[in-house]
Amino acid sequence: NPPAPSASASPKKRRPSKVDKDLQRQSSAMNKDYLSLVREYVSSTPYRDLSSSPNCILCKSNPVSTVFFPCQHKCVCLSCMEKNNIGNPNAQGSWNFCPCCCGEIKIALESTGDEVERYWKWTREIKPHIPPNFVKAFHKRSTARIRRESGGQITDVRGEDGEGPKSAAGARVCAVM
Repeated sequence: NPPAPSASASPKKRRPSKVDKDLQRQSSAMNKDYLSLVREYVSSTPYRDLSSSPNCILCKSNPVSTVFFPCQHKCVCLSCMEKNNIGNPNAQGSWNFCPCCCGEIKIALESTGDEVERYWKWTREIKPHIPPNFVKAFHKRSTARIRRESGGQITDVRGEDGEGPKSAAGARVCAVM
């Protein structure tokens, strides 16, 4: 008979499987180094003050006069923007990410004191491309859902005037999904 294992004997350690290693790698990738994030936030503070004129984050010598949106960082001088092809979303090969936060640059505006208002005006002027069949398909699906969700209480989804839905009694209603 083989001797019985003693209480102090440790069990055999199993080797981690490929799945275990993948999970461990993913877990460590998801962990944040919060101290580094705080340092990064503190170091970017001067570039968030739109009323100041900090020196460029790249060359460290020229004053900055352009604000990137939507992140609102004022961090790169015109010389570095041109030399490094930064901030022109329409140009081929342009780097369209803020060097301060790596956020996507949608537009770069000259800092004149009203750049935030000009940005919001610009966002309202953008007319996104909508595929031709999208509106028809959306209306068809939303009409069916509104009728289903209202239990048949909403009969005319567009209304006679082409506006929003009306109830069976003819009153204007708002359907929120």
